[in-house]
Amino acid sequence: MKKTTVSGIWRTPRRRAIAMLAALSILGCGYIFLLNHEESVMEEHYAELKTTDPILYLSEIRQAQGFRVFLSEYLDINDYSAPVPSAPPFLVGRWGLFKAEKRVGDDYIPDSCLTSLEIEDGRLRLLGEHERVVPATYSMTGDTATAHLTGEPAAAIRVVAYGSHVHHLEVQGLAVNGASRDRTWYGYLCH
Repeated sequence: MKKTTVSGIWRTPRRRAIAMLAALSILGCGYIFLLNHEESVMEEHYAELKTTDPILYLSEIRQAQGFRVFLSEYLDINDYSAPVPSAPPFLVGRWGLFKAEKRVGDDYIPDSCLTSLEIEDGRLRLLGEHERVVPATYSMTGDTATAHLTGEPAAAIRVVAYGSHVHHLEVQGLAVNGASRDRTWYGYLCH
């Protein structure tokens, strides 16, 4: 009678294939368990961070999940449902205004910002041929902010973002350099 050793059991190709398949199945299940565990740890981390340090939370969300998720979370934390004097921080700055959208990368800086919109807390400043400063309050729904202007109709400012960066703004309802309020202006951040 032939003596069979433990190592001899796995010598046939069929048995080796079954053993390999079993080992891969165990590894696959372990990997899926690890991914689920990591996801739940991150969710707990974000939930705690949202209450203890909202600024860091928003920064991490923006980098990890992009601007759209960041914007949704930002609006959950900061109430812009009714007009407030403070502008959303990602809108604050000087934006060069152009009549047509530019097909450029995220790092684009306009050559000229002579015709521009300066968004600040409590006011909008239009620079160009007909320079003016208008007191403003801001509300926001989705990716569109509304600048409620004193003595003028409200202006809509739509944020166009790719990845975690604001690419440009689409501004409607502003009379820039005597042009109609119906015109859409495309704003690119000046530095």
